[in-house]
Amino acid sequence: MNQGKAQLENSNKSREVIVVGASAAGLFTAASVVRGGRPVRVLESKPQLEPASRTLIVTSHFHTQMAAVAQDTVINEIRRFELFTDGRSAQIALKKPDLIIERSRLISALAREARQAGTSFSFDTRFLGVAPNERGLRLEV
Repeated sequence: MNQGKAQLENSNKSREVIVVGASAAGLFTAASVVRGGRPVRVLESKPQLEPASRTLIVTSHFHTQMAAVAQDTVINEIRRFELFTDGRSAQIALKKPDLIIERSRLISALAREARQAGTSFSFDTRFLGVAPNERGLRLEV
């Protein structure tokens, strides 16, 4: 590899990756990217992390994707569905149960994981846009 290409790769690795929003997707992404060696900052418009308490239904694949985080967030399992129509009903058994998770627990656990991995957070920071400039992109907050 020539020296110019090596310098470009090294400067790209030191550039901070910005994640807009401390949602479950944003926090999962931040932790993954920072573990991959890039500095990451999460921008959140609220003054602190305060996820609303809400349940979500996810597939059993959630355990594979979320590993240890999954254990603390699952509050119930769905093993079958009952369908009703025109006075008739049918039951459908699931091979693997769907999971009912608590979103606020998930976001708190993902934020903890992202912090432990080295993610930085900027609260009370509203994302306004992104525009090109001479060095790449300019983030407007």
